[in-house]
Amino acid sequence: MNQDRPGGQKPMNSYVISDLRYVGWKTASSSSPQAYTHGSIPVHTENIPKQSEIRKWPYLSEVRLPEIEADVGLLIGANCSSAMEPWHVINSRNGGPYAVKTAIGWVVNGPIRKELSEKEKPPHCSVNRITVTEIEKLLIQQYNTDFPERNYDDKEEMSQEDKQFMQSVKKTTTFENGHYSIGLPLKNHKLSMPKNRCMAEQRLASLRRKFRKDPGFYEDYKCFMDNVIEKGYAVRVPDDQLNRADARNRELKKQRTWISALKLYLSRELGIQWDTETDAFTYSIKLPDKPMTRRGILAVVNSIYDPLGLLAPVILPAKLLLKDLCKEQSGWDEDISEKHAEDWKGWTEDVTYLSNFQVNRCLKPADFGRTASAQLHHFSDASEYAYGTASYLLLENKQGKKHCSLVMGKSRVASLKQVTIPRLELTAAVVAVKIDKMLHQELQVPLQPSTFWTDSTTVLRYIDNDTARFKTFVANRINVIREATKPSQWKYVRTTENPADLPSRGLKAKSLAQSRTWIDGPSFLLNNECDWPEQPMQRKESLQNDPEVKNMATVNTIKVKRTKNQRTS
Repeated sequence: MNQDRPGGQKPMNSYVISDLRYVGWKTASSSSPQAYTHGSIPVHTENIPKQSEIRKWPYLSEVRLPEIEADVGLLIGANCSSAMEPWHVINSRNGGPYAVKTAIGWVVNGPIRKELSEKEKPPHCSVNRITVTEIEKLLIQQYNTDFPERNYDDKEEMSQEDKQFMQSVKKTTTFENGHYSIGLPLKNHKLSMPKNRCMAEQRLASLRRKFRKDPGFYEDYKCFMDNVIEKGYAVRVPDDQLNRADARNRELKKQRTWISALKLYLSRELGIQWDTETDAFTYSIKLPDKPMTRRGILAVVNSIYDPLGLLAPVILPAKLLLKDLCKEQSGWDEDISEKHAEDWKGWTEDVTYLSNFQVNRCLKPADFGRTASAQLHHFSDASEYAYGTASYLLLENKQGKKHCSLVMGKSRVASLKQVTIPRLELTAAVVAVKIDKMLHQELQVPLQPSTFWTDSTTVLRYIDNDTARFKTFVANRINVIREATKPSQWKYVRTTENPADLPSRGLKAKSLAQSRTWIDGPSFLLNNECDWPEQPMQRKESLQNDPEVKNMATVNTIKVKRTKNQRTS
C-alpha cells in the first residue's frame, strides 16, 4: 500500500484479509471487501465525538454514541458503500454539527468542541490517503517476461543423485503400444517386495466401515466413481474376466484417445488456447477493464500471456506508450492525455484481430519424416525506440526437405536515456546469444552450431575485430558474444528480409494475422547455404574513426646521453 501524506508518499507493507465481517453497535453484521493490515492507524481517539459533547445540541437528542475504551482498530472506507449509505440525516442548526445514521450506527460531523486559542493548543492537521498498489508486482512480472534468459545465467547444476536419476530414466524409457513406459528409479534394484494383500484387505474393510458411519461421504464417493466411469476414465471388469485363470496376471486395457475425447484447451483463461483438432495455438485476448491511467495500462499489458514472445510485435506499441507516459512523468493514477487515450483505444481495438492468428504447436510437421539435422537461426535488429530478436528452428529431413518455424520472439523498449542505434543493435545481438543458450538447454534435440543474423554491418565489424580497444559499453557486450559464439557464426541480412525488424518497430495485429513471414521466417533459409544473402566486404574495414573505439595517444621519450668527448670539446 501507499500512504500519501503532506510530506510525500510512503510505501507500507501490508497483508490482505479476505472474508472479513464487521458489526455495528446493536446492528447486524456485514461483509466487507478485501481489508489490508498495517501496524498503526493514523487516527487520534480524542478526535472522536462523545455522547457528553453533543448534549448541548438538543436537535441531536436521538443520536446515541457508545463509549468504548479502545484504540481505533478498523477503518471503513468509501469502498464499503453499504456501511456508508445514509439512512437518516439530521441537518445542522445555528452552525452546529450534523448527524448521519448508517447501517453500523451514527456518525457526527462538524464543530463539536469549543475552539482553543493558539496559546492553549497549536493547530493540528492530519491528512492521509491510503491506496493499494501492485506496481512493484506488475513491474517485476514485466521484467521476468522481458528477461527470461537471465534465469539461465545462474542456473543451479544437478547433483550426482539427480544425474543418476536422469540416466536411469534415459535407459529405461521405452515406447510401446502407443505410450511411453519408464522404469521405477530405484537406488537398489535387488529389492524383496513384501506381500501387501493383507494390507489391501484391511484398507478395504476400513473404507467400508467409513461408508456405514458417514452416509454423506459414501454418496460423494459413489458420485465421484460414477463420474469417472461415465467419462470413460475407468471401466468395470466383467465377471467372466475376473473368474478367468489368467485374470490375476492380465493387464488392464490401455486407453489412448483421452485428448480427442475431452477436447481439452490449454490455458484458456490466459488468452492462449490449444486447438487439439488442428494441433495449433490460437489466441482469444480479453483485456481487463482498467482505467486509462499509467497503472491501468501496465496492468492490461501484463495480463496478456505470451511467454514465447509470439505476439511481441503487437505488444510493443503498448510498451512504447508506457515509456512515453514514464518520460512525461505522469502519475500512476492520473488520466492520460487525449492523444495517448486515442492511441490506447486504437491499440485495444487492434488486439481483437489476434483471434485470426494461430501458430502450429509442433515445430516439426507430422509428415516431415525423420530429421537429419536441426539448427537454430537467430535474427536481431534495433530501432531508436526498441530492439528485438526472432529465433527459428530450421529442420532438414533425409530427403533434403527443409522446414522453418518460429521458436521465440523478444521485444524490448529502449532506455529513456538516448542510446545510439549501433549500441542498441549490439544489445539486441547479446539478447540473441543469451536466448540461444536458453533454447539449447530447453530443446531436447541434437542441434548444430547456431547461426546469428543482423542487418548492422557495424555490429559485424565489432565482432570480427581482434585489435581495436572499444569503450566499456561495447567491450563488455563483445566479450559476451565472443565467449559464446565464433565470428564465423554471424552473418549479414538485409533489413527487408530481417524478421526481427517487426519486434523492434511494432506491427498491428491485423497485419500479423495476415502475414506468415513472422511465423515461417525468411524464405531464403529454405534454400541451399550458397544461396543465402551475400556477405558485405566492409566487415573487415578499419575502425580507426569509429566513435566506440578509444583514441590511443603515443608518447615517446628520448634520453640523450653525452659522451666524454662531447663534454670536453
